[in-house]
Amino acid sequence: MNIEYLFLPEKVEEILKNYPELKKLTSPFKEGVESSGFHKARKSQRQIYRILTNQHDDHLAELLKTLEFCLSKGFQNPALLQTRDSSQFSSAVSELFVGEAFIDRGFQVRGFDHAKEQQSVPDIIATSHECSLVAEIYSPRDWEGLALFVDEIRLYLKYLDRPLDFIFHLRNNLIELFDSNHALLTFDPWDFSAAMENKQFREQSVHNIIEFIDDNLSTRSAGKIEESFNFERFNFKSSLEIKDIQISQNDYPDRCGSTSPPTLSGYAPEGMFDHLLKRRILNKLRKKQTHTVSGNHIRALIVDISHLGYQTEFDHSVYQNLFKKSLQTRLGGQHIHADFILFCTPRAKNRGGLIKNFVFLSKDMSVEDLHPILGDIPDEIIVR
Repeated sequence: MNIEYLFLPEKVEEILKNYPELKKLTSPFKEGVESSGFHKARKSQRQIYRILTNQHDDHLAELLKTLEFCLSKGFQNPALLQTRDSSQFSSAVSELFVGEAFIDRGFQVRGFDHAKEQQSVPDIIATSHECSLVAEIYSPRDWEGLALFVDEIRLYLKYLDRPLDFIFHLRNNLIELFDSNHALLTFDPWDFSAAMENKQFREQSVHNIIEFIDDNLSTRSAGKIEESFNFERFNFKSSLEIKDIQISQNDYPDRCGSTSPPTLSGYAPEGMFDHLLKRRILNKLRKKQTHTVSGNHIRALIVDISHLGYQTEFDHSVYQNLFKKSLQTRLGGQHIHADFILFCTPRAKNRGGLIKNFVFLSKDMSVEDLHPILGDIPDEIIVR
């Protein structure tokens, strides 16, 4: 569901003074609609206003700097400014950081957003005097449906348009901890997450919780709310506590909260990576999005691993070998519809830029061909 993000136009306007290119593309005093709970605030479903109103967070401040830099170099990413969908926004952020990395290497970068509604197209084209790269950028997330379910409840609470301050906690756990034989039960995230990836089912599930919150907060100006919401089919419950409720004395809500996911155990990183390759990377490659652009280009799939739950394992020699084995097993010996696949962590340049984890080369691509695009590549991260 689309959350309405509260923001103070005057504060946003002050922030935009430092970002002249971004300022040309935003109008905070005209954006969205007036808040009903805070007379100086407005609210918008566009994700960018969540970023603009949280510039005290270092990583969001870095994001805005990267956006301004890319805009100044002619690389526009309309999804970052327009989208209301959190998954689309996350993907657009990955595209932005990858684009910044190529601009830093002397490439001219542009996107294909103008054509995305008409056909399946890649994300960026990066050109230099040496070569031209067409790339699809993919940012998979572990158990995305589960993550979206938790995030949407958290964001709704944080930006609720009621003149109330409070503290909230959302805990997710099992309904029953033991089976009929008194054996300990564990949470299986696969079925629950798959169900929540169905947007209609997730929106209805979140709506039921939000409706309860609305009904109770509408009659509260103080006190505490506690309730659990059961999903019997999955032996799963979300327990919500809202406390220290009081009427807000400021122009913007003063709220803090936390969420705790269910215990996710028993999932080995090598198994998760193999599943990613088998179920998602191969499906992405079969779409052949980079081949919709005619011409003499190097074609690549760039995989942003920063949303996976096992990032540190990519730097561990034991897991590196296991991941390489999966790459060779799943991708080796077949046509992958790309010249290379890069697994990386794209970041703002002051936090390291494009951190390369693995590069899988097709049989037609040489390491020498890769140098003008990615620079020096350590031998240990190259896989064929």
